[in-house]
Amino acid sequence: MDALGESSSGRRSWRSRAAWLVLVGIPATAHAADNADHPSGAVHHRARAETAAMADSAPGAPPACTSPTSTLDTPNAQASRTAAPLPPNHWRAALEMAMALGGGTAWYVIDDRNVLDWDRPSLRQRITGEAWRYDNNGPVINFLLHPLSGAAFYSLARANRLGVAESFAYGVAASTVWEYVIEFKERISINDMIVTPMAGFAIGVFADKLARYLNDVPPVGTLHTAAQWAFGTSIRLHRTMDGEPPPEGVARDSLGLAATFWHAFALEYRGGFVGRDGHPSWSVHDFGFEGTLASLPGYRRPGSFGRWFHEADVTRLGFGMDWARSDAGSHLETDTLLAGYQQQRLHGHAAAPRGVMWTAAAALQYRFRHTRAFGFDDREGVLGLPGPAFDLYAASEALRAELSLRANAEFAGQTSVAAPEWQEDHPGVRTKTIVEREGYFYGWGGSLAAWGEAAIGPLWTRAHVRSGWYDSQEGLDRAQDRIENDTEFHEIINEYGVSLGIELCPILRVGIAREVRHRRSTAGSTAANRTAEHLGGVVQMTF
Repeated sequence: MDALGESSSGRRSWRSRAAWLVLVGIPATAHAADNADHPSGAVHHRARAETAAMADSAPGAPPACTSPTSTLDTPNAQASRTAAPLPPNHWRAALEMAMALGGGTAWYVIDDRNVLDWDRPSLRQRITGEAWRYDNNGPVINFLLHPLSGAAFYSLARANRLGVAESFAYGVAASTVWEYVIEFKERISINDMIVTPMAGFAIGVFADKLARYLNDVPPVGTLHTAAQWAFGTSIRLHRTMDGEPPPEGVARDSLGLAATFWHAFALEYRGGFVGRDGHPSWSVHDFGFEGTLASLPGYRRPGSFGRWFHEADVTRLGFGMDWARSDAGSHLETDTLLAGYQQQRLHGHAAAPRGVMWTAAAALQYRFRHTRAFGFDDREGVLGLPGPAFDLYAASEALRAELSLRANAEFAGQTSVAAPEWQEDHPGVRTKTIVEREGYFYGWGGSLAAWGEAAIGPLWTRAHVRSGWYDSQEGLDRAQDRIENDTEFHEIINEYGVSLGIELCPILRVGIAREVRHRRSTAGSTAANRTAEHLGGVVQMTF
């Protein structure tokens, strides 16, 4: 029997169908751009779930919540081709990016609203840096749509067989062409030059690995083919154009996909009530997805070794939507280990290895949040510049534990909960235009974060904590000459959460969760604080 659950009689298990339906159903929520609020949301729950998702059931027998044996028992399943791989196609990558920029140019010319941003700086100002300013666009455009554009640039380059560093360089080049050539009637947007290529890279790394994970084995069935086109479009399209078959000799994992990647996926629903600052509580519903993909050979599989890596080999992405009091929100988060050192001493079964594994690396992070679920304007776009990261996995017969630590310097767009009160105290006084128009400021700061999980038998618990602080940048407003009071804004954001529950079967967990989110904000001499607490239940399916 192969790992996709296809026996000699052609039967697939109910779990394999469920897993594929989950993969095919993700586009319905992808536009919402989430990250499950918790970085620990689907924290690598692989102990038994990897193979359980693909168990076969006998005809007519009710589905059983048991964990079968995986077909992947070797620590280093590598692809082997009988034909030499095709060389990188730089010209086609450049042409495709030019076509993408051409489509953007058509929109830029047709949409009359863009005329409002034409401040017509001189060529000298653009070259010398005098015309470099922060723009006045909303957070969805600046911190979601632009990163998605950057992710598309990166994915196009990778699909043309360019390396990780080369593909990032193509994204930087495309962003520069947009700012300097296409938007030649506007000032150079500092935030776009930073966020588009770097946050785009953070998203694009996961998208590219997912595309390869789906396409590095021949498709088995309609759902697999549909998933290749839906979530692996870049790789599937370019391989079809080139007549390039999937790599040969690739072992399949528990989902029937390329075992050259270690994976952990989860769908999660959290529902409950939020209370804030003495206000009556209200109900909140949150639906999210989180996935982790690692392309390091033997990662989290039996084996003892240590090695350096530098190809953004481990990446996590989460997204989701929330509903509260008729308002919809979204959140998206990525975490990528760019380069570092990984060591493991693992033994036992591939689906539930025992021993210790740790990774020390530089991590790039990206977060986007756009919600009022906590009762206040809680919007942020954050690019966590490469900073120190440490991951630990330890497991024995009875206990499994995981821990992740992060520290990042960050560039951010943050809403100021104190800004409305400042504006009431200073009627008619012009401050930063981005604050007046959109309610947020650009600034620099940093964050410390930790998340982890532990399980003893069927009992599990997980927790996360993050503290971030941000100061606004003055003097570079798009309309700096018209500002009357270039107010300083400061924001401190602290959040933590804990969940407790029980594993009903290898792919299903239920529990209770509590989360607290606190903002401490100042705008000039005006201060404001907001604290909200969420308490409710959680249901999670892993595959």
